[in-house]
Amino acid sequence: MSKILIVEDDKANRILLSSLLEIYGYESDSVSSAAETIAYVEQECPRAILMDLRIPGADGVTLTRQLKEDLRLSNVPVIAVTAKQFLPGEEEELRSAGFAGYVPKPVDFQSLHDYLTELA
Repeated sequence: MSKILIVEDDKANRILLSSLLEIYGYESDSVSSAAETIAYVEQECPRAILMDLRIPGADGVTLTRQLKEDLRLSNVPVIAVTAKQFLPGEEEELRSAGFAGYVPKPVDFQSLHDYLTELA
């Protein structure tokens, strides 16, 4: 089974997400920047990507658009994990960029698990 890729610049958040995914039975890898994300997907095709919207090297929306241009990754679900509060219409912008949805921070892990179960 391929792993879930966590794209998050905050180390504590990476550890927390990884630990909680493990509790739910998922394997994960994590990276902290756009460059590390690109390097990872050149070697591996993840099962899903949990994408922070603010990471070094690119914003998560731009990076997701870039990833979705790669045919190998075009069907890989990307879920935004963000503290950003969305205004009306902004959620639609995420979907048009290629996101399958989003989970707000602090992360509601039941919602995240529900997303991952739905996407499986």
